[in-house]
Amino acid sequence: MYHSAEDTPQPWILVDLQNNFLVSKIRILLHTNNNFASRTVNIQILLGAGPPPTEGDFSQYSEVGFIETALAPEASWQEYKMLPPLCSRYVVVTKKVAQSYDKNLIQLYELEVFATF
Repeated sequence: MYHSAEDTPQPWILVDLQNNFLVSKIRILLHTNNNFASRTVNIQILLGAGPPPTEGDFSQYSEVGFIETALAPEASWQEYKMLPPLCSRYVVVTKKVAQSYDKNLIQLYELEVFATF
């Protein structure tokens, strides 16, 4: 589980796969409790082949998924398929828009990456 810090203006988590892979699918499981529905708004999923030029700069990464509105409390896995697969080493889950305290938090329960060499 990943929970961003309360004072992070634009939270993100970067996962290094340690090598470039052809990523064909990503699945994420976010916290979807009614009291914290805003935590699932404006979530962006990105893939990149190289490290970000500076911390938090993912402008050269490809967006492969976006959650624009709050997920229902019973929501489960969100799945994003890449056709064709993208050559990537890094997976990022971030908030595209960060506003007030509750809206800039990310609670990520699980992240699954499906890939081949």
